[in-house]
Amino acid sequence: MPFVTYKETRPWARAISDAVRSRKMPPWFADPCCGHFADDPSLTPQQIQTLIAWADAAAPAGNPHDAPSPPNRAVGWNIPQPDVIIKMPKTVAIPAHGDVEYTYEIVPTGFTQDKWVQMSEVRPSSHAHVHHAVVYIRPPDSSWLRQAPVGTPFTASTLGDERLRHQAHSTDSDMLLVYAPGSSPDHWPDGMAKFIPAHSDLVFRMHYTTNGHAS
Repeated sequence: MPFVTYKETRPWARAISDAVRSRKMPPWFADPCCGHFADDPSLTPQQIQTLIAWADAAAPAGNPHDAPSPPNRAVGWNIPQPDVIIKMPKTVAIPAHGDVEYTYEIVPTGFTQDKWVQMSEVRPSSHAHVHHAVVYIRPPDSSWLRQAPVGTPFTASTLGDERLRHQAHSTDSDMLLVYAPGSSPDHWPDGMAKFIPAHSDLVFRMHYTTNGHAS
């Protein structure tokens, strides 16, 4: 759920207090005994106490003039215009209710030469239905899901071969990137990039969620 406005956040004050007190949120699993890590979102003790005190005081709104400006939501890409855009060729019908099995779609890159990718981003056409996505790099010498359909959505249960159904849940292929609502695009520092061999495929593993409205 979004915590952009006071109205959206106020009902969750007690849950926020409990989550930061236990350090369940924001999630961070690196052990501080082993050094300092980049992009650590952990709250300081003072920040935690501020949130706890706010919840204990019945979560007052404060002075609206002190509120920060609403965030600027990017229109289009959050990275510079990509050199290549690879689309899932077929849409997936999402029911209004129920669980949706992990859905796969294999898309050839069309790369005739090896590529190094420094930035990448997933842009769902329906943000409300995408819980998360993982994009794998399947090199041409990989046997992973080699007999699965290409360019059309499928799930593990629709694969007729038991070996293929098992493969759908396990792979040693490298990940290009992972998407979840609110996550940032992948942007590697200078001198670093993801390697995609020529003639590779991208395997999209999509976790869709229902929200009462079919899509």
